[in-house]
Amino acid sequence: MLKYGIIHMREEKYTEYITTCQNCGSSNISFGKMEDFNIKKAYGSGYCYFCNNCKQYIVTTKGRKKDALGTIADKETKRLRYECHQKFDTLWRGQPSYKRRIYYSKLAKGLGIKVDKCHFGHMDKEMLKEALKVIEDIKKNEEN
Repeated sequence: MLKYGIIHMREEKYTEYITTCQNCGSSNISFGKMEDFNIKKAYGSGYCYFCNNCKQYIVTTKGRKKDALGTIADKETKRLRYECHQKFDTLWRGQPSYKRRIYYSKLAKGLGIKVDKCHFGHMDKEMLKEALKVIEDIKKNEEN
């Protein structure tokens, strides 16, 4: 289960700050600039939550530097998250914005979760592997 604190509520959105590492269970978490932890910025705000125990991290949202984009994860989970996004985003890119919501609804239904909980950054390895299968099924159905 995701361990987080709520900083503020705004239009039913909350800011998550990480207090426990999903990867190793440690509560020895630091927050700061990615460069402070010798991490190159690839995306996000340039800030991250860093586990001092397992040395893994999660970046934060651009514009809301304390809002984590998911949970701290190991390299394999990060790779699966990236792969899911790459395959999933090809479904809706270049189409009207409502299509993105439709595809997230299809993905959530295929995973048996609520659409508001359908976020690759919060999925574990097993759910990400299942998501890849669901995405392939969605693509096959689109082709028919």
